[in-house]
Amino acid sequence: MSNKTKVVLIGFDAWGAYSLPKADMPLAKRMAKNGSSAMNARCIRPSKSSCNWTSMVMGANPDIHGYIDWDTAVPAFETPVDHYGLFPTIFALIKDQKPELKTGYFYEWDLMRLFCPDAAAHKELLPGLSYDSAQAEKIADYIRKEKPDFTFVQFDEPDHCGHKAGHDTAPYYELLSQLDSFAAIIEKGVKDSGDYDDTIFILTSDHGGIEKDHGGDTPMERNIPLIFCGKNIKTDYTIKSMVMIYDIPATIAYIFGVRPPQPWIGRPVTEIFKLGT
Repeated sequence: MSNKTKVVLIGFDAWGAYSLPKADMPLAKRMAKNGSSAMNARCIRPSKSSCNWTSMVMGANPDIHGYIDWDTAVPAFETPVDHYGLFPTIFALIKDQKPELKTGYFYEWDLMRLFCPDAAAHKELLPGLSYDSAQAEKIADYIRKEKPDFTFVQFDEPDHCGHKAGHDTAPYYELLSQLDSFAAIIEKGVKDSGDYDDTIFILTSDHGGIEKDHGGDTPMERNIPLIFCGKNIKTDYTIKSMVMIYDIPATIAYIFGVRPPQPWIGRPVTEIFKLGT
C-alpha cells in the first residue's frame, strides 16, 4: 500500500459485538457501513483484558506471548523477546523496519505500559477513566500537531460499567454512546490534520461481557466488533473469513509493509482491501 497510508486504531475495553445493533453509536455504524466489518471477530481465551490487549499488538496468543490473564504484567513463562526486551509488538516492527514513520499510543489502563516502553515515539497514560471528552480532545490535538502515521487509543470503558451496572444494560449503552462521540472527536482531529483521505480507522475491543463479568466462552464474551474504514477499504462489506484479535496487528503490518516476526501467528485480513491496493 502507499507509504502515505496512516492508521488510527481505537479500542473500547469490554465492548461486545452483540451490542452494536442496539447501541446509539452513529460513528461506529457509519464506519461499518462505509467500510468492512466483522461482528463475529473473536478474542482469545480467556476473554480478559491484559491477554487480549497484548494479543492485539503482539500478533499471537497467550500460549506464545505469555500474558495469560487479565492483570498479567510480565510473561508467565519464557517467551521470545526483541531488543526492546519485550515480545515483538507492532510498534517495534514499525520502528525497526520503517523508522521514518511516527507512532504513538494513549491508554487509560496503566498495565498498557507493557505494550512497548521504548518503540513508540509518543506514549501517554491518560488520567482517570473515559467520562471526559478532554481525553479525546487531547488525542485529537496530538494528531493535528504531530500527524502520526500510526495512533493507538485504549479507552478503559465500558468495562467498569459492565462490572458495576452489567453488560447489555441501559448504563452500558449510555456509555457506548459517549465513547462513540469521543471517537468522533478523534476522527475530526484526523480531518483537521489534512490526512483523512490517507487514513484507515480500526474500531474494536479486547473482549465483551455477560451480566457483570467476562472471562468465559459465551458469544457475548468472545465476539468483538472489528471495523475497518477509510483509504482503499471496501465499503458496506462483511468480512467472510474467521478473524482473531491477533490478526489486527498482522493487518496493520501489511498496511505499512513491515515483515511480521516468526513467533507471530496473526494473518492480515486482506479481503477488506479494494482490488489493486
